[in-house]
Amino acid sequence: MALKGQLDSLRKQMMELHTGAIGMGQRLQGVEAHAQQLGDRQQELTLQDPDRRLYSRAAKMVELGADLDEVMNECELPKAEAELLISLRKGRS
Repeated sequence: MALKGQLDSLRKQMMELHTGAIGMGQRLQGVEAHAQQLGDRQQELTLQDPDRRLYSRAAKMVELGADLDEVMNECELPKAEAELLISLRKGRS
């Protein structure tokens, strides 16, 4: 009888864990969907503003190894802004 009681108790605990895991999985899916929506929205906003496009392009160029003159010429940025962007991007590395 004691073993049957333990078995029932373990079954109950397993069901609670199973239910909790399902709930956490659903919450995780919701968070992932929200993160995707935010990323999509951020991309939309970046593409809508021409100045942001320039800075995004300049940042990508820096990530790919472009030097100061390349960034200034390709993105039509003043030297101080290009230097700042390069400094910020390299600080993240």
